[in-house]
Amino acid sequence: MFQDIITFLDNLLLMLIASHFGFGLGIMFVGKLLVDYYEWGIFDPPETKFQKATNIFMRSIVGLCPYLYNRYKKYNWLVAKLLYIVSYLLLGILALILYQILSGLLNLLV
Repeated sequence: MFQDIITFLDNLLLMLIASHFGFGLGIMFVGKLLVDYYEWGIFDPPETKFQKATNIFMRSIVGLCPYLYNRYKKYNWLVAKLLYIVSYLLLGILALILYQILSGLLNLLV
């Protein structure tokens, strides 16, 4: 029973990392289209609990990529893409290291 919970948490963490990578890769290729789609799903500012819950859900599934994309818009196109790619790769490496640490800690509980 406890092993099933650990496996579920491990898989949930992997799914979140995969969704962040997927959305980030999509932003790398189509850029503004996906960021606009993300911004249509966010309530700014949220007024109700439903809007706050929607914002939390969207931000947890999508990750940091729209924020980074909007932050790098002030540079020219080539520099912005290079900064985004470097940030994307560094965050990916950091996410995999964090996953290994958390997975190891969860497996120690078993």
